[in-house]
Amino acid sequence: GNLILLVFFVISARTFFCSSLFDFASSLLNVSNIASLAARRRISPMLKILLSYFQIASGLSFAYELRFPPVFSNTITYFSSIVTFDFIAIMPMNCMTSTDYYTSLVVYTIIPIMLGIMLLFTSLALHKMDSSRMKRMSNHLFDIFLTLTFIVLPSASVKIFRTFSCQTFDDGYGRYLKADFSLSCETDDHKWYETYAGLMAVVFPIGIPAFYYYKLRSVKHKLDPGQKKYEVTIGAERGMKKAIQEREDNADNETMQLSFLWRAYEPKCWWFECFETIRKLVLSGGLVMLAPGTVSQIIMSMLLCLGSMRVYSGYQPFISDDHDILAELSQWQLFFTMLAALILKVEASFAPNEFQDRVAFDWILTLMQFITPTIGMVQAFAPEET
Repeated sequence: GNLILLVFFVISARTFFCSSLFDFASSLLNVSNIASLAARRRISPMLKILLSYFQIASGLSFAYELRFPPVFSNTITYFSSIVTFDFIAIMPMNCMTSTDYYTSLVVYTIIPIMLGIMLLFTSLALHKMDSSRMKRMSNHLFDIFLTLTFIVLPSASVKIFRTFSCQTFDDGYGRYLKADFSLSCETDDHKWYETYAGLMAVVFPIGIPAFYYYKLRSVKHKLDPGQKKYEVTIGAERGMKKAIQEREDNADNETMQLSFLWRAYEPKCWWFECFETIRKLVLSGGLVMLAPGTVSQIIMSMLLCLGSMRVYSGYQPFISDDHDILAELSQWQLFFTMLAALILKVEASFAPNEFQDRVAFDWILTLMQFITPTIGMVQAFAPEET
């Protein structure tokens, strides 16, 4: 009981913290109240790009069944836990109560569902009131709900997929769960938790992207008043600006509830958050099911990464060119991290006894993780072009 309450508090705190982080970043930029909304629109996509990167990168070691160099491993673990607000991963749960993988699976899935239901029902109740103030509060709560799904989806999905990942040992030792070798995959308990994980897969990796698409599709005509048509008649830049202005003019309570999903993208790319969500799922939890621990797995993940880069470079979905550049750069950074994993897997870059090469490789890989955050900070604090 104490564990459930503790985790409920942690997830609630990190969700509200993430939701308010955009306002805090605006204050760091020393913007006025009038400009705070514009600052939030500028910073929010940068934060989401960085969060998405570390949500994927933090799971590569387990997915590849590969031990990265120590400096990189420690850096990515703690930096990812802070940036993605995944404080549960670094909390000493075993010191407070007896836990195993099954307990963490339930905690990572049930608690977000409970919190999400509370937010949705409260938002719906406020929305039914006539007061405009209550409707604004309803929109804010729904925005927090969407932030919650954005935060917990990768970590919950990884937990779900890892439930099906077992390793068979020779000499008749049996099959054991890779995430927790104390748990046998041949027991009735494990079969029950596999069934539970299958149900949670419907809720998280299937349900959340489907929910995003359903909600966005229902207001597509308001989100995209015809950008492609305008681009043909009056040019790409003027057509985009005209479509954005019409989208803002036509925005109502229904569309503003979903602004977390569409605000950063051009009107013709109203669906892009759905693609981004699926990309994160495939490159995080999905990798666990893709020929785990093999060179082929890494090569396939690199091909998937290159494919998603092609989609980004082809559509250039963000309104701001800075955000397009940052998103593409983060994916190149992810690609080179995967390339480093491939090098480690085949041990092609150095001989086993060349210690200096290993240390240099470790530090290069670690420092590379800060390229995208650094450029994001430069973009955030750079003066906007007029």
